[in-house]
Amino acid sequence: MIIKRGDQRNQKVMNMFLNDLPFPAIPSISTFCSSRQGGISRGNYADLNLGDHVGDDPNAVMENRQRLQQQLHRPQLNTVYLQQVHGTTATLITDAPPKFPPQADAVVTQQADLLLAIMTADCLPVLFAHPQSGVIAAAHAGWRGARDGILENTLAGMQRLGAVPQETIAMLGPCIRQPHYEVDGAFYAQFMTDDGDNTVFFQPSPHHTERWMFDLPGYAKWRLLRAGVALPNVYDCERCTYQEETLLFSHRRATHRGHIPCGRQISGIYRRS
Repeated sequence: MIIKRGDQRNQKVMNMFLNDLPFPAIPSISTFCSSRQGGISRGNYADLNLGDHVGDDPNAVMENRQRLQQQLHRPQLNTVYLQQVHGTTATLITDAPPKFPPQADAVVTQQADLLLAIMTADCLPVLFAHPQSGVIAAAHAGWRGARDGILENTLAGMQRLGAVPQETIAMLGPCIRQPHYEVDGAFYAQFMTDDGDNTVFFQPSPHHTERWMFDLPGYAKWRLLRAGVALPNVYDCERCTYQEETLLFSHRRATHRGHIPCGRQISGIYRRS
């Protein structure tokens, strides 16, 4: 998208997407992460809330989604949203796109002109592409989903359509980062029960005793590598939802400030026809 320098009228349009995402250039495959700027929602949802399940005006959400679609300049795109439940189901789309959002936390396809969209406000979105087969996927990985296997299930779904984990590229999108992700001792104990080596994803909280700071993207990256994705093929945008208040929604930040519910941004991937 080309915006002329000094064109204030288009400034919010330019900020509708996060810049400098590390996903490598792949012929026919596009990725993006939206910001919270450029929409018409108000209050706790300002501006570009794309979530239709958080109490915002449905007409505002519809307008926001239409604005984002227009800025992608792909009118033929069909967007696949999910009814995300912090589970481990990865749904495959091999024919017509679903009429209603599937109850799942990941979606996989080989079809062109299907935009796979993941809504987040602190959880980790992960976008996948296997350039050789054209298989793409998007996953919603909060701590629970990541711990229970959503990323592995997404890769398994991709394999069913011909993808190879070692050749698959994955990008970790904007999420809450370790300096802002404080958890209690019970949370920590769950991960230690899984594997004592998980201690590398925790640091003692500088604010409270018996509490910890959790590295969600670091943990997700480890799960991806263990599932067969090659280290050079894992990219992290390193954007923090909690820290970047003007650009990103954060449920935890909104909770701390008494501004809940809050809006949702999306991370999306599609294959061009």
